[in-house]
Amino acid sequence: MTKGANCFRWADGICENETRLLFAKVRLDNRSHLIEALALPQDVTDPDLLLALYSEHGVECADLILGDFAFAIWDADRGRVYAARDIMGCQPVYYSNNGEGFFIAERLEQLLVYDTVSRREDEPYIAATLTRAFAHFERTSFAEIRKIPPGNYIIADPDGTTITPYWRPEQISLRQWNSHEECLSEFRQLLRQAIADRLPVKGNVGVHVSGGLDCSSIAILTAKMLSADKKPPPIALTWYPAPHPEQSEIETEEYERVAAVCARMHVEPVYTEPSVDIVLDVLDRDHRTNPICNASYNELPVLEQASEAGVTVIFSGFGGDEAASFDGRGYFEELASNGHWEKLASLTTGHPRGSLRFVLASLADSFAHRFASDERLRRFQEDRRTPGVSGLRAILRLISPPGWRRTSGAVGDDDQRRGFLDGKAWNSIEALPPIPVVRTPNTRAARCNLLRWPGLITRIESMASDAAPYGIRHVYPMMDRRIVEFALSLPSHVFRDKHWKRLFFRQAMDPILPEEVCWREIKDDPARVTPLLLALKGAFAIVGKRYSSGESLPARSRYVDMERLIRDLDPNSFERRSRIGRIWSAVEFVGAASRENDSK
Repeated sequence: MTKGANCFRWADGICENETRLLFAKVRLDNRSHLIEALALPQDVTDPDLLLALYSEHGVECADLILGDFAFAIWDADRGRVYAARDIMGCQPVYYSNNGEGFFIAERLEQLLVYDTVSRREDEPYIAATLTRAFAHFERTSFAEIRKIPPGNYIIADPDGTTITPYWRPEQISLRQWNSHEECLSEFRQLLRQAIADRLPVKGNVGVHVSGGLDCSSIAILTAKMLSADKKPPPIALTWYPAPHPEQSEIETEEYERVAAVCARMHVEPVYTEPSVDIVLDVLDRDHRTNPICNASYNELPVLEQASEAGVTVIFSGFGGDEAASFDGRGYFEELASNGHWEKLASLTTGHPRGSLRFVLASLADSFAHRFASDERLRRFQEDRRTPGVSGLRAILRLISPPGWRRTSGAVGDDDQRRGFLDGKAWNSIEALPPIPVVRTPNTRAARCNLLRWPGLITRIESMASDAAPYGIRHVYPMMDRRIVEFALSLPSHVFRDKHWKRLFFRQAMDPILPEEVCWREIKDDPARVTPLLLALKGAFAIVGKRYSSGESLPARSRYVDMERLIRDLDPNSFERRSRIGRIWSAVEFVGAASRENDSK
């Protein structure tokens, strides 16, 4: 059900005495159950169903809906707007509540057509995006435009807006099964149902295909369902360029896995490749109104191929790592902190660092994730990743008094901390605080905290922005509420053993996936990453040249230390940059600038 962008003038509410639906982008996966519970006729329209649900259950109605949704209702009796979003934020939604009215849309740019919606920039948010990799559940680049966070509802009236969560992952209880196989079987059935609920009534279906667990599982199960319904097979869309004679052994293995998945689907893969022009096309967008993420550069050529094939829906495996295909992080820390030394030692026998050292490291990790401040935890994690910094030194720094300085792997001074934020802006704008560190003292906390990672919602919003011009939408069965809550109900030990991470999902998909995909040890995919990095390097060189000309830079570039950015975009220094993410964020913020100077 779709009801597009809308506005509600507060002045009109004085004389409007009928509760009505203002906005809805909704897929009701439990429509039949809701109709029965509310004793409504089977032919009730979705708008009337939502209104009846709100009338009966009030602000808690969103918690009763299965599906991807965002909707808003004008409550005439209370003189307010109620709006809600699904638990994982699979349906993007933006709103503005100012003195004149309430405005809501599925894309941010749709709100800016209203003269009364201010374009005033949210400078603390912008400063945060330029000083570090940053995402936020609620804020945008515009001070008066907000997002409804996943799993929340809002109440808006002329006096302001309140935000309230209706769903919390910590509230999901652990479950028990008669056998492990019963548990695996239930999960497979839930995943099939999640896919079935997202199949379109008309139009061709596309699937993301890779050699990875999540996308491969969704692709094969989708193909099986379409075949059972005697419908055309899905279009197998890859982020890989066509195979070539010079590819490495690792890349050849990647292509073999893609071929194995496609063989199970009885289709041929559609290969795509990012180019310098595609990267520049993506950067030409104003990311303040059309979000960009690192997937956009691979997805744009996929969308072009999908559009030509008449695809209306693309199934993605994104979101699995945070729930059903969780890798078990926090399990060793959990064993260490609970004193299960024998179990922990048995899982680490043969580890390169030795069992005792691994146990001690797990204890240190557990302590850091439970008790350290965000700043100290970030420093500890960076120390653990830095070559030449021993585990003992990392621990000493973790417990050291404030002011004890490090001598290697330093993050350093203000110049580094401010990233590409202009010096004047650095001195005058206080950036938003960093997003809290994802803490993993045990698998339960790890899963809950990962589901709160703002990067999830950022990618969903970006993919929706990418797909909108093509009339295509992405769907994410792995982020279905039933799947997420099932994964949260699983005990810690099912996710990891001595040999395998993501153990539960591998066991569940073993009857479905090719063996070389299901039990693949390494997740790297250079066949996809290498062409992307080459395209980025080429595009960044062109962008750096455009910036150097000083012409056609947008007004928002005033927030950026352009001299430093131009220096770091130089091809001779680009290869040496260890923090490419900050360069990426800064270029996406400024944009590609004018193409007029490319030949100069």
